[in-house]
Amino acid sequence: MLCRMAAGDRLSQLLEIARLIAREPDVSRLVERILLTAKDATRAEGGSVYLVEDGGRRLSFALLVNDTLGIHGGSATGTPLDLKAPPLHDADGAPNHRSVVAHCVHSRRSVRLDDAYTAKGFDFAGARAFDAANRYRSRSFLTVPMIDHTGAVIGVLQLVNARAADDSPTVFGADDEAFTEGLTALAAIVLEKQRLIDRLRTMEAASKVTGADTSSPPAASA
Repeated sequence: MLCRMAAGDRLSQLLEIARLIAREPDVSRLVERILLTAKDATRAEGGSVYLVEDGGRRLSFALLVNDTLGIHGGSATGTPLDLKAPPLHDADGAPNHRSVVAHCVHSRRSVRLDDAYTAKGFDFAGARAFDAANRYRSRSFLTVPMIDHTGAVIGVLQLVNARAADDSPTVFGADDEAFTEGLTALAAIVLEKQRLIDRLRTMEAASKVTGADTSSPPAASA
């Protein structure tokens, strides 16, 4: 059986992702590569990526993979995800800390859980419903924020069900957390780069419209 990726191999993976950022124009594929690297290095069964949208008002699913269930969907694959992300805020506007993903956004801290079903302080009703529908059992979780240069959380990477060398269930360790935080730092760079490009394109389009209006002949006087 394969063991978890050695420290030297993990460093080489981080460096390879850093090089890819300069070469790969497809942001979705880059984020997918980061998720798969985190999953493989920590021997997780699956993982997902959430994006913070609408100025920090909501979460959306971007990617979901699970080797055990044969799931591989999201923006990078073109397969839509029929899953609802947890709300960032309660009905009264208060931060939602019951969802571990939403809590990760608000606290800007990584969260490691050995068993979701016995974890205190979090509501895993969504995971339980997913498990029941797919005959699955979610246990260990590692949830890590993607933090941009301003300190804002722009996404979350979550891994599920760490496996030991003999393929038995185990938990995520501090080394897994540190490595995944390195990957999410790179993911944040990728997402920031794309958002900057999107803003520049919007500004360029707006300037072209303004230019077209300016060059139009004045309306005839009544």
